[in-house]
Amino acid sequence: MMRLVEVVVGVDPSDTAAASLWGVDWAAVGGLAAGATALVAIWTLIHAGRDSRERTRPVVIAEYRIPTESPHERLEFVVRNIGGSVAREIAVEFDPGLTPVLPTQSLRPFIIRRYERRIANLGPGQELTNAISADLSDQSNSDLPLDLTVTISYRRGRVRRYKDRFRLDTSLYAQHTYATSDNSILGRLSQIRKELRHLNGADRSANYFRGMRDDLESIAKSLQALSGPGEGRTDDPADVP
Repeated sequence: MMRLVEVVVGVDPSDTAAASLWGVDWAAVGGLAAGATALVAIWTLIHAGRDSRERTRPVVIAEYRIPTESPHERLEFVVRNIGGSVAREIAVEFDPGLTPVLPTQSLRPFIIRRYERRIANLGPGQELTNAISADLSDQSNSDLPLDLTVTISYRRGRVRRYKDRFRLDTSLYAQHTYATSDNSILGRLSQIRKELRHLNGADRSANYFRGMRDDLESIAKSLQALSGPGEGRTDDPADVP
């Protein structure tokens, strides 16, 4: 009876004699693998460092902001740092330029003087704000051009300098809508003004003025709460007739 014998032929990597018979240089293969691993590790470190710098870099932007009070034909021009580190040597340029200044553009000279020189530094979250008039019907009454491009350049360290452009279209902000509640301070003052305009002799009763005094007293308390204790001065509502 015949017996089959299975023979398995293997190569031990440590057996250099056997490896040479198969034509495999295991030392070279190990060196290539180590080199590839080192390159991947270096690339990962470079990429992580770049991401960290981008997350913590300064980012200075220019924008319009709609004021919460008296928003009609009013805007706020704002330059602010929304990044995570200090921006240095900030240069702000306007296209078209802001000169010459017309007599109706009373607030434009303040913007010119503020940005005619580079700003030394602007910390994270810090901003520079200027109130301006914005009249879509007559550009000569607007303190800034209705279609404006603002170029801001700045640096973080000693070498690299960042540069961004922002287009500000006033017509976009003119579509803003808002409502004033009758219970708000502005709403109550507006109601009192309307009532005073329509006041006649028949309305001059003690109850009418007493109600007006109560409204003024409520407004005074609201203003005092907004300003905080010990800040500002509020006239005594009892002085109102």
